[in-house]
Amino acid sequence: MKTIMLLISLSLFAISVNARVDSYDIFTFTPQPGWQRADYAGNVQFTIQQGNSWAIVGLYRSVGTKGNAAADFEFDWNDLTRQYQLTGDVATEQNEVNGWQMILGTATGSIQGQQVNISVLTFSASTSHASIVLINNDFSNQLQEQIGAFMAGVSVVDASTITLSNSQVQYPIQTADNYSTPDMNSGISANSFPTPGQQPVLETIMMDDGWFVEATTDYVQYSRGDMKVIQYFFVSPEDPDSNLPDEDLFWRKFLASFFDAPNYTSYPNDPYDFLNKVESAWCYATYNPSGVPYFIKWIVKDGSSFLVITTNETISNAYFAHPDDIAAMNRYNNFPVDQQSIQGEWTSSNFGGAQMYEVNTGNYAGMSFASGSDRFTFSGNNLNIFSQGASGMVGTARTYQIERSGTFSVNAYSLMAKLTSRTDQMTNTTTPEQEQTWYYVAFRYAKNVKVLFMQNKQFTGLTYNLVRK
Repeated sequence: MKTIMLLISLSLFAISVNARVDSYDIFTFTPQPGWQRADYAGNVQFTIQQGNSWAIVGLYRSVGTKGNAAADFEFDWNDLTRQYQLTGDVATEQNEVNGWQMILGTATGSIQGQQVNISVLTFSASTSHASIVLINNDFSNQLQEQIGAFMAGVSVVDASTITLSNSQVQYPIQTADNYSTPDMNSGISANSFPTPGQQPVLETIMMDDGWFVEATTDYVQYSRGDMKVIQYFFVSPEDPDSNLPDEDLFWRKFLASFFDAPNYTSYPNDPYDFLNKVESAWCYATYNPSGVPYFIKWIVKDGSSFLVITTNETISNAYFAHPDDIAAMNRYNNFPVDQQSIQGEWTSSNFGGAQMYEVNTGNYAGMSFASGSDRFTFSGNNLNIFSQGASGMVGTARTYQIERSGTFSVNAYSLMAKLTSRTDQMTNTTTPEQEQTWYYVAFRYAKNVKVLFMQNKQFTGLTYNLVRK
């Protein structure tokens, strides 16, 4: 990847005069197929993903110089790569491009256990400097052609035409008072919206349809364009002494600590429909730490509290026609699985029971139950599945203990298990078997836990929610 960046720096960012170009701050660039654009307050980012390989290019607007090119580069590198753990030395090269002193820095690093290539280009002039950042995990060079084509389409304007005042563009925030026609490409990005109760990010993924997903121990955050949705792993918190609906408790116990609003509107439930109540509300509210107004909407459902943040009601309704559509964002709480991340023991357990009564007399007839536990052990490419449990009436239940072993392979969201032996530990008998089973797999996040979800592709009712032991 350093080769791509070096060739581009030596070519002085030459760009075809016949190509359709766009611009951002000091940069002009040729849009390339396959890249998704996201505009933020202070930068614009382009993302591409192919299989398990991905790349992100960020163009950062110019700001005041730190005094010289070396100081500007040091500032940019420390600021823009601080979330990565470096695994190699930083190599730098210097050149001049259209009056800008350019320094290219490259290194390898890691984030959340994933190895990445890191490249930072800093362009320095007498009054200001700007930067380009390229991050990718493409060590197999699957995206080398696409990255090379994108970077070869980038150029910088002549440094003599730039002043600091030109570069310090302020991005207006639209509110209910000044908003008229919705513009889905307004340049206001969910990345600049607040995250109440913000926590360190554990894992991220860019979905094919443009949603950027970030997981933490307390919530999962979904961002796209001018919309942010946060799924908190709690309801309210509970208040046993209150008769308030869940949406009111969530406001009073959590949202009111961050937002200020004179009132909010609750979902207009049918007063006689007690089974289908929607615990949702919305309003224009000021975010207290910054004083910036937003339109927010929230719903409490299925053990989670979902908060939507955007600039106005029109945009919110364009994404979510009904509050239940917000809760459906949980479908993006799915992260890919690979051979390394699945290693270890994963367990799950379940129990179900029912009290039995005689039909004619009403006398108590005992309890019927079923309980079980499963343990999946992944070691290298070997797989061991141990299942045990009991079912029936209390006192006469039948028990089982089955161990199966074989091999597995996994790629993103698909796992193939090839089982070759089966041991009934109740009878101490082992028999060979030849069974190949395909599973849909994904990592899902809940409160303080990462769950391995597995679903049999043929018998979809057979699912497991496994926690690492």
